[in-house]
Amino acid sequence: MIVSGSYVLNVGEISNGFLGPLRAIRKERGALLRVCAALLYSLTSSFGKIAIDHSSPVFFGLAYFIALNIIFAPIGFLMGRGISEFF
Repeated sequence: MIVSGSYVLNVGEISNGFLGPLRAIRKERGALLRVCAALLYSLTSSFGKIAIDHSSPVFFGLAYFIALNIIFAPIGFLMGRGISEFF
């Protein structure tokens, strides 16, 4: 589904051949980030289901989101410095 969606979003590159939209994924940062986000989500959702089976759902829910905040908050603060460029 992700590959077909990326193909449709880059269909303007069809003039470069049938595989042109797929090649555009490497060139366009947004398309590459979409594919990376889908890959990360597929991994975390699978591992999350395994972790829930091996622990309590309540514990996993609390621990997972606390861990995500601890890991990604510093990254967000560091990357957020250039956010004024977009507004």
